[in-house]
Order: sequence, then structure tokens, then C-alpha cells
Amino acid sequence: MVSFVEEVLTLNNIHLWLISFTTLCSCIDVLEMSPPPYSDLGKKAKDVFSKGYHFGLIKLDCKTTTAHGVQFNTGGVSDQESGKVTGSLESKYTVKDYGLTFTEKWSTSNTLGTEVSMVDQGLKGLKLTAGINFSPQEGLQSGVAKAGFQNDRVALNADADLTTSNQIVQASAVVGHQGWLAGYQGAFDVQNSKLTKSNFALGFSTKDFILHTQVDKADEETEEKQIFVGSIYQKLSQKLTAGINVMWKQCGGEAGFDLGCSYELDGDATVRAKVDNKVQVGLSYTQRLREVNLFLTVTMVSYSAELFTNKSTQNWRPELTYLGQQVARRPFLAWAPNTTSIRMQLFALKSTTLARLG
Repeated sequence: MVSFVEEVLTLNNIHLWLISFTTLCSCIDVLEMSPPPYSDLGKKAKDVFSKGYHFGLIKLDCKTTTAHGVQFNTGGVSDQESGKVTGSLESKYTVKDYGLTFTEKWSTSNTLGTEVSMVDQGLKGLKLTAGINFSPQEGLQSGVAKAGFQNDRVALNADADLTTSNQIVQASAVVGHQGWLAGYQGAFDVQNSKLTKSNFALGFSTKDFILHTQVDKADEETEEKQIFVGSIYQKLSQKLTAGINVMWKQCGGEAGFDLGCSYELDGDATVRAKVDNKVQVGLSYTQRLREVNLFLTVTMVSYSAELFTNKSTQNWRPELTYLGQQVARRPFLAWAPNTTSIRMQLFALKSTTLARLG
């Protein structure tokens, strides 16, 4: 009799908890918009730990639009450790009457990519894309066909690799209802007739809060089992945002934990900080400057705790650069207390220009 009463009380408590949770969710300002594609689930939390952090890199991005509507994007990245420099040039032209967009991209690896996409033709929310990557020395490297559909309740995406060596068909679906999101992503190897990817995701989104959970099943050839991922994004105020990211691998029991935040000091300055379970700390400061033509970039890297006692461990790399566009200056600091190495990059570069060419 006592056990029966305890079971009834337990069921009543669970029932009351479910009612309270449902009432709370109904009172929250849920996100009334189309569900995102599967690849964008949890993106805001990921941005907390990735945006503004470019350790060991000098990055430059420039954008311009001509009077005829052609967009040109140029970018370059310099790795300060390896000395490797990569760059790209991209042009994009849109024919609005037919919903067509033509994109061409050339990279310093001597590859040319061409992509054609069509939006909202025949069915609102439908997007069709076809693209190829071509190398003059090696010929056709890859080709892909994509299809996507999105409305207020569902986001569907599918893409197929057209190369003969690696024919993979990938599809995903995300459904949303009153802030709740559920998604599935799968990949199928046509040549070997086997399922290579099977991922699940569940989340809840409001205007200022996003909860995301995900289970990734790795390829059988890697001999790994499921990977569990979870993240929380919270906009605490108009200027302060925070994020939490957790990860656990079933094979080996490897776990990870990250905590990060960003704060806007004013309209032109932002500070960021993050820390993980390995006690690695990352700091970032972003300051937007006025238009300048000349500025000095200094990078200091030290791999020893004798940073201020032994000058031979210091490596200074001053640069004088001519730009002529808006520049964002970003100093970074990364420190691992359980090691004797300190790494500091005082300045990284990023520029964005929106100009009208006659």
C-alpha cells in the first residue's frame, strides 16, 4: 500500500512538472520564423566560440559592388606559424527577374569554382543549385547538385556529389513548432550501397534563448560510436551574450566543455572571452577604426615563460601596410596555466569595404 501511494505521488509530481514546464514554454516569446537548415542548428552558440578568434592568422576580406550590381569579394589569410598564404577572388551576379545567381570563385590553389542557383521559381521557398570545381592541370575535381525547400514549418535540404569516385547523397530535414526544433541528417554512399551518416538533433528556440542537442553517428570505417553534443545560447542583455558547449564521445569517453561570452562596449568595440575544460583561455578585443590609408601591424609570439626576462625568446614582426578601407583591429591572448607556454598576437587584420564603382 505504501509503495502504491509513493508511485501515485511520484506520478503526480511528474504531471505537475510537465504542466509547469509547458506553461513556462507557452509564456516565453518563442521564435516565430522558419526553422533553419540542419547545418545551422546551434550556430549562434558556435559563433560565441569562433567569431573574433583568429590565433596566429592575419586575415583580410574586402567586398565591393559595382553600379551594375556585380559583387566582388577578395580575401587572404596568412598563417604566421607555417608562413603559408592563401587567397581567393569571388564574383557574384544576380538576375532578380528570374531568381538566378551566378557565382565564380578563383583561389590561389589554381582552382576555379562555378555555381548557378535559382530561387523561388515554380514554388516559393524552393532553391536549386548546381556547381563544379575545375583545375586547369587536373580537370574536373568535383561537381555537386543541391536542392532546398523552406517554409514556416519545415526546412528540407539534399545534395548529391556528381563525381564518379565519391558518389554521396546527403539529405536533411528540420521541422519546427512553437519554438521546438527537431532534425535528422543522413548520408548514403551510392557506390557501396551503405548509410555513412545518421545524425539527430533536438532543440528549443526563443528570441533570446536557444537550446540545442545533437547525436552524431560517425562513419563505421572510423570505428567510432555516437558523439553527443549540446549547446546553450543566451542573450542576457542588449550588449551581453553567453554560450555553453558540451561534447562527449562514446568511444573512449572523451568529454569537452566550453564557456564563452561577448560584450559590446559601444557601437565600435567588443570584448570576448572563452575557456574550456583544458583550462585554455582565449581573449579577444575588436575595435572598428575610421577609414585609414596607413597603419602599423605588430605581432609578438613567445613560446617560453621567460617572456620578460630572455629577449631571445621574443619574435617581433612589424609590418607597414597600405589599405584604404575600413579596418578592424583585433588583439588576442591565449594562455594555458598548466603549461609554461604563453602565446600572444597583438594585431590581426580584417577589413570590409562596401563601395559603388561607376
